[in-house]
Amino acid sequence: MGNEPVMLDSPSRIQEEHLNRLGAIAGIENVSSDDYSRLKYSSGKTAEEAISLRQGIPGKTADLVIHPKNKDGVKKIVLYCNEHGLPVYVYGGGSSVILGFLPVWGGVTLVMNTHMNRVLSFSETNQTITVEPFALIYRKRKDGTESHVPL
Repeated sequence: MGNEPVMLDSPSRIQEEHLNRLGAIAGIENVSSDDYSRLKYSSGKTAEEAISLRQGIPGKTADLVIHPKNKDGVKKIVLYCNEHGLPVYVYGGGSSVILGFLPVWGGVTLVMNTHMNRVLSFSETNQTITVEPFALIYRKRKDGTESHVPL
């Protein structure tokens, strides 16, 4: 149970022209409309969502999932979607704390934690660090294993 192939009842409604244009912006390897990706980035980690998925009730799903590479890519994608009336949702860590990434109108989900996870600069003088949205720090635990936590 839980290892079944993901198959949604509703196909992606994204038009081919939008898929191609957004693929040109983000890189076609960073754009997907397969059922697994659409469901994975349309669900979070709450108990309610886990139970629904176990029961085969997927809920609303995005039509297209994009993993932007940088801030400029996000800007171009959002401008394009706005111009063409495509709803945009942002998937961060998927915690579902505020349910803000649930794609109630379909559209496009931007997955921010795939590529945008680097440290951009560090200033010893100012003791500041500039990071992309999902940069992680690694810690050594007392038992010698490593863990990562968001900055």
